[in-house]
Amino acid sequence: MEEVQLQRLVEAAVAADDVAWQQLWHVLEPTLWDMVDRPRFASHLAHTEDSRQRIVTAIRTQLAADRCHQLQCYLDARRSNPRLGFARWLRTIAKRIAMSYASYDPPVEPVRRRSARRLTL
Repeated sequence: MEEVQLQRLVEAAVAADDVAWQQLWHVLEPTLWDMVDRPRFASHLAHTEDSRQRIVTAIRTQLAADRCHQLQCYLDARRSNPRLGFARWLRTIAKRIAMSYASYDPPVEPVRRRSARRLTL
C-alpha cells in the first residue's frame, strides 16, 4: 500500500473510524509479523511463536489504545517533519513496544543437554 493511502487510513483511524482501523490493521499486521520474525528486530525477545504473538498483540493494543493516541502522535510528528514516513515510524514504535514488552515476558530457562559422552564401566 502506498504512503498516501496509509496516511489516509491513519487519519481516519484517529478520527475514530472503526472500519478504517480494521483496514489499517489488516495492512499493518503482515508487516509487523515480518518485523518481529527478523532476528535483528527482537532476537532475544521473540524466541518462541508465543512470544512473537504476544509482541504483535502488544503492538496492536498500544496502537489502538486511547483512541489511537500513538497514531495521533505520528500525525503530529509528520506535521512538524513532512518527510517522516509511516513505515519508519512504525518500525521505531514497534521496536520500543517490543522492548518494553520484554520486562513482562518471563525469561526462558536454558535447555540443559546431557553430555554426549557416557561413562563406561
